[in-house]
Amino acid sequence: MHDIWVADIDVDALLGYDFLQRYNCTIDAVKGEVKVCGLQHDSIDEEHTGGRVVIAKTIVVPPESESVVAARVSDVTWAQEPAVVECNAKFVKCHQIMLAKVLVDPSREVVP
Repeated sequence: MHDIWVADIDVDALLGYDFLQRYNCTIDAVKGEVKVCGLQHDSIDEEHTGGRVVIAKTIVVPPESESVVAARVSDVTWAQEPAVVECNAKFVKCHQIMLAKVLVDPSREVVP
């Protein structure tokens, strides 16, 4: 059994084609539905909110470089299982920085 989340993706991409074939998946973009082995799965709507990733202190990252720092997600009550948290377009526009996606395990306090 696999949990499947459907979300708007602003980049054209084909994700998990081998999975889609293996489990006879059907995607109905008009209805926003995904069926896996004939079973209907709910999609995530635009009302879904996530957590805020917070670091303990301010850090300075030089231009054109990257850094991995310990952080925590301020509210993971929405996640019962590990989930991917990523920055949204509003954050990128406001702060002029890009953050990588991070896998969050709600049973742990610190990410990554």
